[in-house]
Amino acid sequence: MNPRLLYKIRRRLNELGLSELLRFAYSVNCTSESDCILKLLERRLGYSPKLYLGIDPGKVYGVALVAAEYPIYLWEGPKEDATSIVNSILNEFAVEAIIIGNGAPSEMIELPQNVKVYVVPEDNTSKTKLKGFGRHASSAYLIATTKRFSKERALLSL
Repeated sequence: MNPRLLYKIRRRLNELGLSELLRFAYSVNCTSESDCILKLLERRLGYSPKLYLGIDPGKVYGVALVAAEYPIYLWEGPKEDATSIVNSILNEFAVEAIIIGNGAPSEMIELPQNVKVYVVPEDNTSKTKLKGFGRHASSAYLIATTKRFSKERALLSL
């Protein structure tokens, strides 16, 4: 395994409190840091968890790919880059649903129509900053892990 990738995986596993999984890193065949973290998490859980993509829209976007409440991938940046980030995540991973905060509807990006989309209230997500996360990535993580969405409220397209 590439030493740089191994370093990134070690750092991320420590952040997640999963450092005991590092011993399996050499036996996992993966293509990226996020892919490795997900495969190691699957090994620990004993099953493949559903993946949710949380999006905090606004002038600065936050994006979080979450599996079993563990952040697999975090990003924050300008709206102009958000579409390509979201599309690359959707191309690499089988995402169960996209969950978007309702805070800035005028700043919405285009989303693919083949994935379920839920819009949830952003109540206090932007005010809560989690350790080690940027403000917008924290918000996206909190949006992705919210329990306030249901299949009845799914939006198949925005």
